[in-house]
Amino acid sequence: MLQVPEWKLGLKGEVVRRDAVPMLLPAWEDLCARSAEDNVYYSPRYALALLDNAGRNEDVRFAVVWDQSTLVALLPLSIPRFV
Repeated sequence: MLQVPEWKLGLKGEVVRRDAVPMLLPAWEDLCARSAEDNVYYSPRYALALLDNAGRNEDVRFAVVWDQSTLVALLPLSIPRFV
């Protein structure tokens, strides 16, 4: 855990469900536009097409990090189910 008492990082992290993507979309597109290098696999267009056509996408979540109202990180992840 990072502890820097003199700094106020102002970062907020959360894990959101797939149904939150429509609200994330503008911020996600802005994040891609600000990235140092384009990565098609993390672009909203590719990721959403994959989610719409892949099975078991209800297990997909997104870890997001905000700096105030600016999205600074996004990572798709899946929640494993143990049978």
